[in-house]
Amino acid sequence: MFRYLSNPFICRTTLNSFGSIRFYPTRRFCTTPNITIPSLTTMDEKPVYKRDISFTICTFNILSPCYNANETFDGYMSRNKKIIEDVILPTTPDILCLQEFQLSDAPKLGELYDTALSPLYDFSSLQRTGKKKDGLVIYTLKTRIRVQKSTLLKFFDPGNRVALMLELTLDGCVPLIAANVHLTFPHNIFDEKLRLTQIVQVTKTINDQLSIKGEKEKFPVIIAGDFNSPLHPLLKTDPVVDHLEFDQYINTFYLGRDKKDKPVTHFNHNREENSADHIWFKNYGSSPFDLQCVESLLLPVELPPHKWPSSLTWTLSDHRPLLSKFLVSVPKK
Repeated sequence: MFRYLSNPFICRTTLNSFGSIRFYPTRRFCTTPNITIPSLTTMDEKPVYKRDISFTICTFNILSPCYNANETFDGYMSRNKKIIEDVILPTTPDILCLQEFQLSDAPKLGELYDTALSPLYDFSSLQRTGKKKDGLVIYTLKTRIRVQKSTLLKFFDPGNRVALMLELTLDGCVPLIAANVHLTFPHNIFDEKLRLTQIVQVTKTINDQLSIKGEKEKFPVIIAGDFNSPLHPLLKTDPVVDHLEFDQYINTFYLGRDKKDKPVTHFNHNREENSADHIWFKNYGSSPFDLQCVESLLLPVELPPHKWPSSLTWTLSDHRPLLSKFLVSVPKK
């Protein structure tokens, strides 16, 4: 059992082969004897105070059985039961982003998650294109979060990748966008260009959605998922990271840590250790909502973050879950 942090209509979007986007169809006065002193606010304004609301988000690639040929039915059912019992329920994140969730040809697996999580969570999903069986899922805690709008982004590229974005309201007062991504694995330089194109389309879609809002109506954004790190020796930096940082996104894991000290979140099919799973966040302009990450942990916390654990200590996936805790400052009038 892991130590965990405390937990305090649909717009369909597709990309054609040219990368374009289609949308288919929320003066007071203080008196003392003989003295009248105006406050800093005008008569028709109220003093503005701030209060902090905390929430958690977790991203986890759970390894679809369709990519694990040696795993039996009983094996993947048992493994996913442990994912639910040992990772999801003990942490109970307010937002849970899963990748490689098998959405077709695995009804028993769907029933397993539905039985365990439907009392607690609302479920949003998007299957990959090109007859792929897996896809993306976002679970949102029913007691705290309402889904206002879903954006289903389909790239229709050789990687058959997709992105799922939800416009949410937290605790009835905090607007937020949460996006779940699973970028193309970088087998070669061409795949690296695909990865960059995919994340650019994600951030562009988010920017386009927020651009129609007034400056004080904008709100924070979180992008979580499996970004698949670059492995090509000619690449000195990750173009996806370069783009996100240029667009002023912040990586939660590196807050208070050295960027050279990368976490090992994935042991890939080439038997290579790499840092693939991340949570990025951004505050927009003069938004009254200020989002800050206060802690980010690779689970289970008992295992070191900079080395892939042995098969004796971690068997639930070829990825490790990443959990981040946020505080958002909310204006209170």
